[in-house]
Amino acid sequence: MRAALHEGDDGTDLSSGEELRFRRDHLGLKAFRRLRRGGFPIYAELDLHGLTLAQARDEVQQLLGRTTTLDSICVRIITGRGLRSAEGRPVIKPAVAGWLRKDPRVLGYASARQVDGGLGAIYVLIASGKR
Repeated sequence: MRAALHEGDDGTDLSSGEELRFRRDHLGLKAFRRLRRGGFPIYAELDLHGLTLAQARDEVQQLLGRTTTLDSICVRIITGRGLRSAEGRPVIKPAVAGWLRKDPRVLGYASARQVDGGLGAIYVLIASGKR
């Protein structure tokens, strides 16, 4: 599992501050719509503002590791939109999307509703480790 988070971004999902969406085939459309609407209780929140890419990767990995013994849960990861990055483009946001997509525990993710951070935050639905 650790290796999946260290492989890097697969380049999918975005080139700027656009909306993120990802759903595994076994996550039903009804549950995915609920995720996109912010309909799951948020178990934990992780704010990645101000972190380096390596620090962000470690924090995401720790968050996913803490959830493996729980029932399926939703977490919110705040990436920011990357508008103030030194590179002039998002760095953390696309990397997080790639890491989440590669982790088999992640059932799906979607950009948050505006009230929960909008394009600078992601709802992530994580599968139970009790299967």
